[in-house]
Amino acid sequence: MSKLKLIIQREFIAKVRNKSFIMMTFLSPLLMVGMGALVYFLMQKNDEKIKKIVYVDNSEMFSKEDFKDSKTIHYIDYTALGTEETKKKVEQGNYYGALIIPKQDSLELLAKSIEFYSKDSPGMSVISSLENKIESKIRNKKLKNFGIDLDKIKASKINTDIKMLNFSGEESSKLINGLKIGVGLIAGYLLMMFVMAALFYYISKLTASGTLKMKNALNAIGEVYLTVGAKRSKIGKVQVKVQGALRELDALTDSEEDLIQGNVIKVIEVTNNGILTVSYTHLRAHET
Repeated sequence: MSKLKLIIQREFIAKVRNKSFIMMTFLSPLLMVGMGALVYFLMQKNDEKIKKIVYVDNSEMFSKEDFKDSKTIHYIDYTALGTEETKKKVEQGNYYGALIIPKQDSLELLAKSIEFYSKDSPGMSVISSLENKIESKIRNKKLKNFGIDLDKIKASKINTDIKMLNFSGEESSKLINGLKIGVGLIAGYLLMMFVMAALFYYISKLTASGTLKMKNALNAIGEVYLTVGAKRSKIGKVQVKVQGALRELDALTDSEEDLIQGNVIKVIEVTNNGILTVSYTHLRAHET
C-alpha cells in the first residue's frame, strides 16, 4: 500500500512539473471564457443591427403608437398595400420580416392567427418583443369589453403565438430555432475542445518529442519506481535525468533478478523503439 501511495505521488509530481500541464491549467479556463465572450459579442453585434419590420393590420386594432421604433427595430405600416403585395415586397427587398395581423371575429382567434414572414429564422428576442406588444393591446381591448373588475382582469390574460413561415409557405417552429441555437453552442464547444486538444498535442510535442534524444540517456544513473522484470520479462519505469530534466522512461533489464522500486540503475543501452536497457549499480547520481 505504501509503494502504491509513493507511485501515485511520484506520478502526480511528474505531471504537475510538466510544462504542458501547467500551461493547459491556465489556458483552459481562459479559452473557455474567451469562447463564451466571443459568442456573446457576436450575438450582441447581431442584435445591434437595424431591423426593418413592416406590418399589415387588417384587424384595424393597432396604431403607430403600438409599434414604436426602438434603437434596433424600425416599424413600417404597409396595411394599405395589402397582405400579398407586402409579402412580395418584403421578400424582394431589404427587410427583416413582415408581421401580418388578420381580421378575426374574436380576440382569442386573433391572438392565434398572427403570422410573421421572413427570409431567415427571426431572432427569439424579436418575436418575444412582438408578442408582448400584441398581448398588451389585446389584453387592454379585452379589459374594455369586460369592464374594470379584478376577476375579469385575471380572466383577460392571454398568450400570443405568432406563426413563423418562409415565403414558400413552410412553417418553422420556435423549437427548431432553439435547436439551432443548441447545435451552435455544441458546435462551438466541440470547436473549442478541438482547439484545446490540438494546442495540448502541439505543446506535448514541443516538450516531450523532437528535442529529446534518447541516446543522451546512455550511462545515466537513475532509480526504479515501477518494477523492471528480470531477463526482459516485464517493462518497468525508471527515473533518469536526461538533457537537464528528470524524466520517467520505460525500461528493460537483462539482470537475473527483478529491479524493484528504489534500486539504483545505470542505462547501458537504448533500443530502437526508445526503451532503455538498465542494470543494477551501487553508484548514485552525484557519483557519476
